Amino acid sequence: MKTKNFIAGITMSYFLLLATAFTVSAQQPNVSLSDQMDYLIAPLDFTEVTSGLLLDRCLQTMNVADFDGTSIADTLIQYGDWFRQYGTMVTSKVTSTSTLGVTANWKPQADSLLRSDVVPILILHANYHKLIEDSVLLTSLITEQNGQMHDVPNRSTSPYEAQEIFSFSPKKNSVDDLLSQNFRVDRDFFRSNTG
Repeated sequence: MKTKNFIAGITMSYFLLLATAFTVSAQQPNVSLSDQMDYLIAPLDFTEVTSGLLLDRCLQTMNVADFDGTSIADTLIQYGDWFRQYGTMVTSKVTSTSTLGVTANWKPQADSLLRSDVVPILILHANYHKLIEDSVLLTSLITEQNGQMHDVPNRSTSPYEAQEIFSFSPKKNSVDDLLSQNFRVDRDFFRSNTG
């Protein structure tokens, strides 16, 4: 009886191992969102996206449309919100490099200032483009074929509309037991593609 149970256990283990091996070999490889978006928009001609940033290409981790420099909504209290906006804009690039730079350009200096009780003010000012919202007009300007977007030849109107984002935030949003606080606005903390 023990031998029968032992053989049954080994046989069951063998089949479970075999089933797991087939399942693992049948899984599709993970494809990043960035790679998927690159594939989707690869055939498009981005010469009309003069900002180099197309909002529809990225994963929007925070609303950027309301931060256009014309309302009081331009001030962000939380650094994390500003950083999500910055990340949204950086990942919307349609060129090989981002004119907004990378965090390694400014984050170490900002962190160093914080350690010396100076709070840097981070500013984001960028022009960007997005696909027009009129879906009827858009379908006459861009078509979809085999899971990719294509320009309609000889179109008379651009499928992109220009937008602007302006926001700023302190790198730290709490005050320690200090009677005063020093803030610094520095060119290195001004992230922009406007010149």
